[in-house]
Amino acid sequence: MTTIKAIRLASVVTAINVLVASGFSIVGIIRPQYLVPVESVPTEASLLLAMYAAARAIPLTLFALGLSTSRRRLRR
Repeated sequence: MTTIKAIRLASVVTAINVLVASGFSIVGIIRPQYLVPVESVPTEASLLLAMYAAARAIPLTLFALGLSTSRRRLRR
């Protein structure tokens, strides 16, 4: 595998990772019952944890996707 292909693969894996993390964070805020076990009730603590996860995941997603698209434009 060449270096360029390895970097592209790493970029794709990173993009998928941050999108999934952001998705779980957003779902945890909007519909927490999808993430907690069936017998438990979503509480204020679960909302706080979801907001903490979103505060970390969403900026990381924006940064990673922005960096990956800007690198593609620079290479052309």
